[in-house]
Amino acid sequence: QFTLSGDESGQFTQWEESPNRGRYPTSRWQAGEIVRDAQQFTLPPWLPGGAYTLTVNLRNKTEPTGETISLASLKIDGRTHNFTLDAPPAKPQSARLGDNIELTGFDLPTNVLEPGGALEVSLMWKALLPPDENYVVFTQLLNSANQVIAQHDSQPKNGALPTVTWAAGEYILDTHSLALPANLPSDDEYRLIVGMYRPENGDRLPVFDANGQPAGDYVLLEIGLNVKIIP
Repeated sequence: QFTLSGDESGQFTQWEESPNRGRYPTSRWQAGEIVRDAQQFTLPPWLPGGAYTLTVNLRNKTEPTGETISLASLKIDGRTHNFTLDAPPAKPQSARLGDNIELTGFDLPTNVLEPGGALEVSLMWKALLPPDENYVVFTQLLNSANQVIAQHDSQPKNGALPTVTWAAGEYILDTHSLALPANLPSDDEYRLIVGMYRPENGDRLPVFDANGQPAGDYVLLEIGLNVKIIP
């Protein structure tokens, strides 16, 4: 078992491999023989940058805990991950998407819509576990007839932070700007929904509420239903 670990949050990953990928098992080794064992590992895309130690744990059926040997000190050149929040989102709201992602809240600078303007919403995501797929975030403004009036789709942070790079426990601030139509009616009611989908087929991730109950395939942001329109 090979372990790559550091002192900071998220700096940990492991691989389990038999010597020589099982092609030359230890049962065939001879006394005094020197065996060259070349191993190659792919670093997970979510691994934070920083200083690491690479160790190997040798174990067998008679010694299940094995002996740990330090192999090398390494520096990983990865992006910075944010595992703490200086302040909670302005509008806390909890929902889980799939098994690995949580929406913890959002920030909406204004709930006043200006025809021809833009509606900006900042979502705060948290990775419960590292996602194993890249998802696209959708934000939609719907009218009372459930029609999409404005929409913005992109991978998190306009593609700069794809979900496969998220580390367990990491927080992601993800801002979306929806271009509003110039003829936006002022006598309607509007609501803002968000969610994620797989880009290859459009399948949305299932949503679960704060109690873990199924809640469809999108999150209705709790900002009230009536929105004032600036003429």
